[in-house]
Amino acid sequence: MTSSLRRTVAALAAAVLVLPAADALASDTPFSITNNPRRQAPLDAPVVAADALLAAQTVATWRDGSTRWFLLDNEARFSVGNYRFAASRALVRLETRNRNYQRVQTFTVYLQDARPGGADTGIDTASPRLTLSASTTGSVAVETDSMQPRDAAPDDAFVTEALNALTRLDQRRASATFPIDPSPAVAEQQVATKDLRRAEIARRRADINAVSGGLVDAPEPGALIDLPEQGRLTFASGRAVARAGDEESSLTLVGGVTVIYTDARDDLNLRLTAERAVVFAEGRPQLTGSINAEQVTGVYLEDNAIITDGLYTVRAPRMYVDTRTGRAMLLEAVAYAYDEQRGLPMYVRADEIRQLSGNALIATNVRLSTSAFAEPHFAIGSDKLALELQRQPDGTATQRFAADDATLRVNDTPIFYSPRLSGRARELPIRGLAVGYSSNSGLNLRSDWDLFALAGKTTPRGVELEGQFDVRGEHGLALGAESTYQRPNANGNAQVYVLPSDNGTDEIGGREPIEQDGDPRGFLHAQHRQDLPAGWRLNAQTAIVSDETFLDEFFSDKANSDLPYETSLEMARTDHETSLSFYTRYDLNNFIEQNAELQSEGFRVDELPAIDYNRHGTPLGRTGAVLISDNSYSYQQARYGTDTPADRGFNAADSQALFGQAPNVTFENNAKANGAPVDFRHRVDTRQEIAASYRLGILQVNPYAAGRFVGYSEGADSTIYDDETTRFWGAVGTRLHTSFTGTDNHAKSRLLDVDGIRHILEPSLDLFAMQASYDPSRVFVADDNTDRLSEGLGTRIGLLQTWQTRRQGLTRSRTVDWITLRTDLVLRDAHADEDVIIPRYVGYRPEYSRGGDHFHGDLAWMMTESLGIAAELTQDFENDTLAQWKVGSTLEHSTRLTSFLNYQEIDPLGSSLLGYGIAYQMTAKYRAEFEHRLDFKDNGTRDIELTLDRRLPDWVLSLGTRYDAIDSETSIGVSLRPEFARRRAGDGLLPYDNID
Repeated sequence: MTSSLRRTVAALAAAVLVLPAADALASDTPFSITNNPRRQAPLDAPVVAADALLAAQTVATWRDGSTRWFLLDNEARFSVGNYRFAASRALVRLETRNRNYQRVQTFTVYLQDARPGGADTGIDTASPRLTLSASTTGSVAVETDSMQPRDAAPDDAFVTEALNALTRLDQRRASATFPIDPSPAVAEQQVATKDLRRAEIARRRADINAVSGGLVDAPEPGALIDLPEQGRLTFASGRAVARAGDEESSLTLVGGVTVIYTDARDDLNLRLTAERAVVFAEGRPQLTGSINAEQVTGVYLEDNAIITDGLYTVRAPRMYVDTRTGRAMLLEAVAYAYDEQRGLPMYVRADEIRQLSGNALIATNVRLSTSAFAEPHFAIGSDKLALELQRQPDGTATQRFAADDATLRVNDTPIFYSPRLSGRARELPIRGLAVGYSSNSGLNLRSDWDLFALAGKTTPRGVELEGQFDVRGEHGLALGAESTYQRPNANGNAQVYVLPSDNGTDEIGGREPIEQDGDPRGFLHAQHRQDLPAGWRLNAQTAIVSDETFLDEFFSDKANSDLPYETSLEMARTDHETSLSFYTRYDLNNFIEQNAELQSEGFRVDELPAIDYNRHGTPLGRTGAVLISDNSYSYQQARYGTDTPADRGFNAADSQALFGQAPNVTFENNAKANGAPVDFRHRVDTRQEIAASYRLGILQVNPYAAGRFVGYSEGADSTIYDDETTRFWGAVGTRLHTSFTGTDNHAKSRLLDVDGIRHILEPSLDLFAMQASYDPSRVFVADDNTDRLSEGLGTRIGLLQTWQTRRQGLTRSRTVDWITLRTDLVLRDAHADEDVIIPRYVGYRPEYSRGGDHFHGDLAWMMTESLGIAAELTQDFENDTLAQWKVGSTLEHSTRLTSFLNYQEIDPLGSSLLGYGIAYQMTAKYRAEFEHRLDFKDNGTRDIELTLDRRLPDWVLSLGTRYDAIDSETSIGVSLRPEFARRRAGDGLLPYDNID
């Protein structure tokens, strides 16, 4: 039999594995197919969502790299979920890894005098020595009377015995499917023959050129593969019948057939198993358990036929391998390979599989899947499939496929068809699919696709490109694309989404419906950052939106949370002391895209161009003081939108309350009527601050003095705004700070998880005086941080308190912040701006502060490891109101169940919201989430949603429903996406958008 067999098996499994283990065959050391036998093999212990417990009277612990070891002495106990074991002693190995974006902890345990530990599992195990494995996503706890940290494993006979046992276990696990033993179970004379062959191999090894492990081009039909013929075939079975002929002989093997093929060139072992097999050979060789591979012409296997080298496996009811052509045929076959990058198996099922070359196969009536079950959960179904191994630069192997008449299937249900589909096996083109119904827009269909995989192209490293094909109810068809890229010196992202013809109705919460007339709609947003030589950096971005309500209707998160859209170009350079930037920005749209900007400034600022130069802290000799300098110039324009409030669905009352204007008047005309400067003008802004830091006894003192000048080439021509073109502002102040610490080692509470308390008090005091040459309340504010500056006298009296305690970890105790409480009392004189909804103080630059006298406090309390509480409040003394307060908590009842509760109230707005929810991992496959928000202002529900997730192999199937009172919308839907796929941003179909 030639080494074509090795190529045959690898091709049938879509891979070639060349193992650099040449010395293993010539020695008695165990054969291993992987550099790390403890890697997560596909048939390793299944992962369960259960808590683990290690317990004993004495526990010794040490580390070996990232692996933790525990030696349990006296009444040792180990449990995972309902599985419990007891022993006199135990050695536990704990390894942590990330698998499918989850933290998985894998235990390998060696027990002495093992016995049942009270498990209610139907499994009852007792043994003087027992080895077991478990993997869990739950928590790990250690219970002991005496924890003994060590630097290394103790010199103990039991530990040595246990380590040897775990080493043997690792070696058996080295094969992904079957352990490969270099010494097959054959007769002694056969072993002697093999030893003689070893000596011959050692003598001839120097004359044999190594075969490289690269890709092999597919031969033309009918061509032979010229492969080296160096190897030995050894076999064993229940019965063997030989038939000798002049030209060809055969050996029929029946009953538990095992055939071991050893390749002398690269020390490769292949294992063939079946219930029956026939070996065909040239001439009349001695068929007594071992034969030279070059004499074999073919091997026929029947009844659960399996070929494996440990990493790649092929299964079929029947198969025939023609070793002279290096090709094979399999009927009703299952080919298996292992994805080294994701740690997942890949299966090919087909009625017939034929080998094309040493690294490629072709199959008919085939399914490609990551599920090993006879009915895969998700698969590619195809009339014809070609599969080929590609070795990556980092040494890992990936499988490329090309399929004709391909369908994507969930079980037997086709959900997508393509006449031609290709890509890498791990890169199935679908990234998400959702279908649902909305009471506002009707039936919705949303789907995400990997465009590289769909086009049959290899995905460039560091680049993702996804496309969207959607039906948005009455709004019609929608197409989109989203890309992110991360290169060594550049990164960025881009998104485009288009509705070719929208005949629907925009129904935005609290506004009038807006009818669409069939025009195309959409948006584009792109950002890019490029590192340049000499420390320079290029930042560029652009954005364009079709109309005023597009983002509100389809991407409300972008309308409410994104930074203001602009088209800009910036060249910037920063070092440890200075920064310099040249930039220009302009908004391509003639309306404001983001709601926050619309309701605050109501305009955007175009700058053509602008220059910034800053010094972050230049030392001033040996004085202990530093200079902080901010300087900028720009040629700028405050540009209002040419749209009206009515274009956005605001009625007359809302338009007057929110914008102070009639609904059919454009924002630009309203600004001109009020005398706002809307033409381009020059602006110069410079701020200089000298700050110092001194130690005065127990006090840290930081005095500072600052001055600012702002100049405009033109002022405002209005009775509302002062015509101030030159503005001066100055401030002096100091910040004082100190800290005190007290410790109480006797404070203990099991209920609150307290083991000693350290109390840290950090009082602080800010004093400041600010004066301006103009009235900040009377000037046109183009920039809050330039024009709307505070003035007057003031102080802030603050106290930060931290209570720390010790809490026990796996191997040692750690210090945690148990309670953190920050309180600030701010007192201002009559010059302070009192017309604010929520007052606030900005410590690093008091001129940015808003509001008068007020008190602010916030609390963070980690009551236990599973219960956390946070609270915040602001008391406005100027208006004698509790301006805002909120409190929230999160409780982890167990590793399966988590709940939260929060309440917030903003008195000036009359807003009172209560929210609560739970997340429950019902089983390893099912997860439910429920959230509910109540609006006490309107005495009703604000929104309520329920989501149920069903985990499939590598996929998540979700069913969800939601009611939104603001939009008066009820929606229900179902979605499917791979676990590794990113969640699509934007609103629309709730179950798809809220998969975690």
